[in-house]
Amino acid sequence: MNISRKIKATRRTTCTFVILALFSCVGRAQVAVAPLQLARQQFLSSTGVPLASGCMDFFATGTSTRQAIYADSGGVNQLSNPLTLDAAGEASVWMTNVGYDIVANTGVANTLCSVSEGTQLWKEINKNPWSIINSGSNFIVASGTVDPSSVAGELAYRSDIPCFRGFTTIWDCFVTLTGTQTLTNKTLTTPTIVSPAITGTISGNPTIASPTFSGTAGGTANFFPVTLLNSGTNASNSTFWRGDGTWALAAGIVYSTSTSSSTSIPATTMTAVPINFGLSSVYRIVFYVNQGVVGVGCTGNTTILANVLWTDPSSGTSQIFSADTGFVIVGNGTASKPLSISASSNILSPMVLIRAASATNIQFSTTYTLGTGCTSNPGYVINPYLEKIG
Repeated sequence: MNISRKIKATRRTTCTFVILALFSCVGRAQVAVAPLQLARQQFLSSTGVPLASGCMDFFATGTSTRQAIYADSGGVNQLSNPLTLDAAGEASVWMTNVGYDIVANTGVANTLCSVSEGTQLWKEINKNPWSIINSGSNFIVASGTVDPSSVAGELAYRSDIPCFRGFTTIWDCFVTLTGTQTLTNKTLTTPTIVSPAITGTISGNPTIASPTFSGTAGGTANFFPVTLLNSGTNASNSTFWRGDGTWALAAGIVYSTSTSSSTSIPATTMTAVPINFGLSSVYRIVFYVNQGVVGVGCTGNTTILANVLWTDPSSGTSQIFSADTGFVIVGNGTASKPLSISASSNILSPMVLIRAASATNIQFSTTYTLGTGCTSNPGYVINPYLEKIG
């Protein structure tokens, strides 16, 4: 009985030690480790012993032109070529991404390799340490703070930017999910922008193609007027984002097309009033007129009346405004003083301010009344200037 109890006690003690040992292993801290790898190559003689003080040549493949080799991974410190090995027949050599012909020579005791290299032992043709990378489709170059020289398809990580970069013809960063990055020469086609934060000043003549905005814009969005210098074109589609879920026409000249005629000009659309959060937009209109063609045989004066056609936002009905006096070509007119109520060489109409309903057109027309006795009608050039001011 005493022997049985001793055996049981021994078993319990043994189990206790095993359990404690297991807990001791589990409780130790663990860190990520990697094996030490020194970039030193050992070269051997023809008999298999270290090529002590041997001489190594590195040529551009297929030539007798020596090609640069380096002592460091950054390609900063260039080694001599031919290269003298140490007493163990070793050297740390870094090569560029090109082919090398490598020649091993015995060397001559107490003689520099640049003076005499001894007897050639062997030669390896077209060796390139980058060959595995060059033939692969996916690989990573270790992180650094400068871009290595590269070929198309290579990847790298820049720790100073920081970002992953790819090489095509230049190094460029990949767009990250949360990183703060400046995008240059990028085109966003029909993007969805959730809760955008737009700061700074929008200047120039930006083009935003079919964006979709979702979420609620916070803070105050300040958009500065952009003058549209687009003489001779209808700029009714030049719009900007208000920041409240609507678009509106940018302030400035929106129509300035010159028109020549010797008759009345029918209703011509200058702009389509955009739909916005208000009920109307305010425009300023002025007409500048001069004579384009001198008449022949006219005994009476020819008049041109400029008209503005728009829809009033209050009544919803079309409105017509005509210049109070109109423009007069006296008789045939002359090239030097073509339009003459007074002695001026041209006429500028009074400025007209209108409020136009959204989603309607603003138009102009002219009423041309030919003077008596004309055998050839005098002509005119009318320049309507329409400016959005609010």
